[in-house]
Amino acid sequence: MPVYTFECVNCHTRFDAHVAIERMQPNFVMPCEVCNQYGRRVFLPGRTQINAGFKPYVTEHIDGEPHLVASKREEDALCRENGVRRATESDMPAKKARTIRLTPLETDFERTRMDLKYQRVDRKNLANHPLIPAGS
Repeated sequence: MPVYTFECVNCHTRFDAHVAIERMQPNFVMPCEVCNQYGRRVFLPGRTQINAGFKPYVTEHIDGEPHLVASKREEDALCRENGVRRATESDMPAKKARTIRLTPLETDFERTRMDLKYQRVDRKNLANHPLIPAGS
């Protein structure tokens, strides 16, 4: 559940509360923890997270010794000190597209299926078709 900040209309105390999203409406109020009056939601500037998207980690791949890397800037500096370059997408081998080869039987089956689909074969007289055994 998200945490919302409220401010009491009586004593102006600010407090945080966990409220389900389904319950939050524009005029939602919470009881004050101090004077038990009601508190209205306060809209604060967005909370920012430092180093958003980067989690600290320990690596031994730079010079063989364990290092705690806390930010991208620190990681770049450590790489520069040791003469290590970060791998990019262009360094990775490209994935080759696979082509599927059909066996002769599959090719004939696919061709027959397309012929039947687009009615290039007489459906009433299939006795002369190469894939259908005679007498069936």
